[in-house]
Amino acid sequence: MTEFPDYCLRGIRNRSGIREQYGRVQVYAKAYKPDTRSKDWRTDGWIATSINWEDDEEALKDIFENTEASAYGAARLARNHLDDFKANPNTHDIVDYERAPLPDNRYHGNIVFRNGSHEGLINMLCGTLALESIFIPRPDS
Repeated sequence: MTEFPDYCLRGIRNRSGIREQYGRVQVYAKAYKPDTRSKDWRTDGWIATSINWEDDEEALKDIFENTEASAYGAARLARNHLDDFKANPNTHDIVDYERAPLPDNRYHGNIVFRNGSHEGLINMLCGTLALESIFIPRPDS
């Protein structure tokens, strides 16, 4: 296993994270909006959007086992899109990612955004991530 696999997964917890349009379900920016409450427990100046790193096929199963966090499915995002942000001089110090395993979730990580960044910029970044994502429906839907 590499430190960061080629893909990460984001559970879609509410309807505003997806839209049915043009005969398909599309991921929307709200699916990637960071939890601004994370600034209260993070001391590094970042706010976080929780993800699972897709180390193996069990990572997706883990997402779907948390029915609250994936009530409306999941989004798969290629890591290279995050790397593009890190390489871009306009965003290299605003977006990053990390692995942050939890006691009950070895796949856990975060996409992190610089705390204090303009909301419009965060919305643009999240929209770009959403456009590059593939929607995965819940297996029980």
